[in-house]
Amino acid sequence: MSFTEKVDVLDLLINVLKEHEQKLDEITTRLEEAAPKKTKLNSAPVAHTERGQEGQGMNHPEPSIILVRTENERQIVTHLIREVYATAPRMIENTGIAEATLYYSLKQLKKRGVVDVAGSVSNKNGGPAVKIWKLKEGT
Repeated sequence: MSFTEKVDVLDLLINVLKEHEQKLDEITTRLEEAAPKKTKLNSAPVAHTERGQEGQGMNHPEPSIILVRTENERQIVTHLIREVYATAPRMIENTGIAEATLYYSLKQLKKRGVVDVAGSVSNKNGGPAVKIWKLKEGT
């Protein structure tokens, strides 16, 4: 293959790559337009500050904003918005979150006042009752 032919092949490859880049840009733009706009539930976590540090460049959450710190917590809250009430086994089934992770996330969300126990149902296997979870009133 001569030098000129090699340059022609490189030019062809460069043109193909440019076309692919343009197509990817178009796809990315269309996906961004089609994706739901950021909401309080799927936006980035809000930074916390200690008392007395206000005005130092940190974001301060509004009282009505639900503080969801991880993707797992976001999935739990989204599930409870859709289902209103759910047991942990149901959330595990629908979200794919590991059992230990789900219980830890529920504990953290309850501690921050995002979710609460609505009641319980008896366990089919005779074990302890299964808690029914819901979003806390006013969230």
